[in-house]
Amino acid sequence: MWDERGPLARREHANISINIDPSALGGPALHQVAMQADARLALQDLLAALPASRQETEPDWLPSLRRLRTAYDEGLVAMASSANASSGDGPGTGPDNEPLPMHPAALAQAVGRALPSDALVCYDGGHTSFWSNDLTPVLTVRTRYHDPGMSQLGFGRPYALALQWLHPGKPVFNLTGDGSFGFTLQELDTARRYALPVINVIHNNAAWGIIRHGQRKQLDFEMGTSLAGTDYAAIARGFGCHGEVVTDVQQIPAALQRARASGLPAVIDCRTRFVPHPASPAFASMNHYGWDALTRKAGAG
Repeated sequence: MWDERGPLARREHANISINIDPSALGGPALHQVAMQADARLALQDLLAALPASRQETEPDWLPSLRRLRTAYDEGLVAMASSANASSGDGPGTGPDNEPLPMHPAALAQAVGRALPSDALVCYDGGHTSFWSNDLTPVLTVRTRYHDPGMSQLGFGRPYALALQWLHPGKPVFNLTGDGSFGFTLQELDTARRYALPVINVIHNNAAWGIIRHGQRKQLDFEMGTSLAGTDYAAIARGFGCHGEVVTDVQQIPAALQRARASGLPAVIDCRTRFVPHPASPAFASMNHYGWDALTRKAGAG
């Protein structure tokens, strides 16, 4: 959790870290006490130990957060449900009145609805993972995997292969962006050789989308961000895998069924357009905080 001053776990505070997973103790914030425990039970014990006079709360804090979350979710659902959702740079059709590629929210929602209930799913791709986290639901604990530190580009493919190796009877999916898929696409060969039928669903907007967006918005230029012209489905078939291109959300369920029925590692190349995720401004503010902290440190030096 962040605000305009950075992480809410301040360095000047004495912090207690509570986590049921012992391997997670020690991070992400500096703390004085590390406690392996169920968070709910530990908080109940802490509250019981504190005198009532020390238990200060803001009465509307939790309801206000729930209202914000409800409004946020409703906005995402409306965005995903709108057949002509705006790309952020114009209407839902191109200059020749042709439909634009799929909206990433609609794609993420369609994939989430079509996934088998017992699926194991990796969320790869920096900006793509935002849409997956919001619109591809978690049905069971320990079935969705990603790196919340935003340093994960390309991790999804090898991670998904490891999951498939460990759980040969389960359907395994890697939801990724076109740029991040390029980091490890050669592992399609590994998947075929070892009979690991992971299904890769690519949000293909033919660009390093968030980098291009930042260049255009902040510096009014663009350099080295195009990934246009690559047919990832054809690459998959070249490796002996199943591959097909999808251009409409209505095609998603049947495409996933064909991929599973093939028994092969698969690539579903989904042609999307770039749309800034609603959380992008908040994410960008984290960069502003880091830059401000750096300049303050440099000034003090």
